[in-house]
Amino acid sequence: MRVLNNRLSELVAQKERREGRKITNAVIARETGLGINTVGHWMNNSVEGYKSKAILALCEWLSCEVKDLLVIEDVAGTNAADLSHMARVVRARRQEH
Repeated sequence: MRVLNNRLSELVAQKERREGRKITNAVIARETGLGINTVGHWMNNSVEGYKSKAILALCEWLSCEVKDLLVIEDVAGTNAADLSHMARVVRARRQEH
């Protein structure tokens, strides 16, 4: 099975280090013009429908390409419950960093 994931939290962490500042969801929302809930879904990798407006705004803000933000990953031999658990683990790990 293949899944579409985003790397926003990783790219934001890189931007924080590069710019020497803490970047909250509110900062991202203000600087991109996206809604705070939209940003939250992106940061938690829980986006259900990727909108071109959000992709364009985030890529512009991050100075990156779509291929840097969105990745297709293979998840072999898993069922829906496993995928749900894996998504929760990934979100928790990303929030720790």
